[in-house]
Amino acid sequence: MKNPLMITLLSTLTLASLPIQAEPDATPAAKFAGEITLNPQRAESDTVAASSDNAKAAAKYIASGSSVGIYDIWFAEQQDNDGDGYHSRFKLFFDIDSRYTNHRIYVTGQLNNGTSTPLFRTEPFAVSGETGNDTYSATVLLTDGYPSTQYDLTLRVYDANSNALLLTWGPQQDGRMSQLFLEDAGRDQVSNADIQVFEFAYTLHTDRDGDGYFTDADVRIDVDAPQHARQLYASLFLIDQGDNWIPLRNSAVVTVTGYSNADAIRINFGLDSGFAPQHYRLGVQLHDAYSHNLLLTSTTPGSAPARMESVDYDSSYYVVEEVYYEEEHGHSGGATGIVLLAGVIALWRGRKQRK
Repeated sequence: MKNPLMITLLSTLTLASLPIQAEPDATPAAKFAGEITLNPQRAESDTVAASSDNAKAAAKYIASGSSVGIYDIWFAEQQDNDGDGYHSRFKLFFDIDSRYTNHRIYVTGQLNNGTSTPLFRTEPFAVSGETGNDTYSATVLLTDGYPSTQYDLTLRVYDANSNALLLTWGPQQDGRMSQLFLEDAGRDQVSNADIQVFEFAYTLHTDRDGDGYFTDADVRIDVDAPQHARQLYASLFLIDQGDNWIPLRNSAVVTVTGYSNADAIRINFGLDSGFAPQHYRLGVQLHDAYSHNLLLTSTTPGSAPARMESVDYDSSYYVVEEVYYEEEHGHSGGATGIVLLAGVIALWRGRKQRK
């Protein structure tokens, strides 16, 4: 059986630091979550083409004495609720190469607009040589204390065992790191902003036949209510490639408050039968706990598919039944045993979903 495909939540935390000079009474705070994902720009073999510019850049840092190098970095899913050009939320991807296999590191992020502000620190994770399947995806929401302006972002890569600084990557290495127009969520609010999904993450597990499709999932949905607490519940769906929304189950009622990460909704489910192996998405509908009105709908991106199948496709169960028949012949006064063996192979298939 293959190792489970882990789309793994590494950390979610709230950080605070010294006040930004522009607003002495504000305490900068940010919410952060991370996961390991794939770099879609790299070959499926995960081997870097030696002639690529990114590969050369990463190799240059490694050759200069560092054990790691940045192969690629990019931003995505920037959120600007009020349309003023300043974003309160962004997703950052960084693909790090190492001269070693299974090299455990962690990465810190820091914003600067005249005063440096710690932004996040990942949990330790492993990078292995020149591969794209150990790319890190960091989601950041600026919750408070960030005035609307242009920021620089600096990443620092550390050895997870020795805490030694291995690499610094900022505006001097990459101009994109100085092109972040940001503001906190308080400044980015619109009048109807009641709740929002900060994170919709899942972990897949159980692959009996080792084909890369899994039968079980653990889901985590982190909902924020910036203005006041809300009581709600989540309805979870599996979305097939025909865009059909297949109901899975409802969560318990939860109370979400502000930007807390302690009130995340957790749902686990398994597929017993009726789901052919394919790339699915997950969908969620959030409902008010009292009126049951639909508050918000969200889906996981198609770029991060849930490779799933039900148990009936994941393994086949064969039952062999041995049948003996003995015929007695009276003419000789004895008995002659005639043994007949019938092999009955039953392949079980069903059409029911396990919840």
